[in-house]
Amino acid sequence: PKAARDRAKTDTAGAPMREALTASSSEQWACTLPGGTGMRFRGHGPLDPGFTFPTKKDEAAWRAAGSPPLTVNGGTTKSKPFTTTYDKDSHLVNPDIGSHEIEWKTIPKLPATKSGLESLLRKMWQEDRKGGANGYRAPADFGDYVFVSAWDLFMAPTTPGTRAALYRILADCPTVHVTGRTKDRGGRSGVVITAQGTDVRLVVDPATAQLL
Repeated sequence: PKAARDRAKTDTAGAPMREALTASSSEQWACTLPGGTGMRFRGHGPLDPGFTFPTKKDEAAWRAAGSPPLTVNGGTTKSKPFTTTYDKDSHLVNPDIGSHEIEWKTIPKLPATKSGLESLLRKMWQEDRKGGANGYRAPADFGDYVFVSAWDLFMAPTTPGTRAALYRILADCPTVHVTGRTKDRGGRSGVVITAQGTDVRLVVDPATAQLL
């Protein structure tokens, strides 16, 4: 589960801003074997919504107004949890490298050598540095660019050669580091890979090179 904090307003015109905190869960299912045909994403929320007020006076005013619901995460603090599922008919199916959407059927055809894959990634990075789709602009550091796309590629049905090449590219990036070991929520131990400029972590089983 992940927690999301959103600014929320009451439905009363002119009411002050409130803070609402709610939890939600998300699942991402992907076939990592050759021949896979897509991903499925499922989100569930809001869960256990709660909210705070800047002062007790603000809280008293909100209660005096009848305790109207606060909008948060696409619902309100009184919404019942709901589930949204995206499947193969959704635009979320294909993995992304920067602003470049990779068609599922072409994933097994990605370069399987370090030089070939790095050449492709650098070309995409240079294009995205100039400005990609939907206003996306790639980070100035190539290592950061590759790192934020690595999860999508590792979770897709890439070939062993492509996966090995991606690890080698990450290993050669000065801004990407192995920062120790940790355990996931299932108690499995793995190596932590991080990059500057992001709080995303990749946790890898060193015995299988699979993401945990």
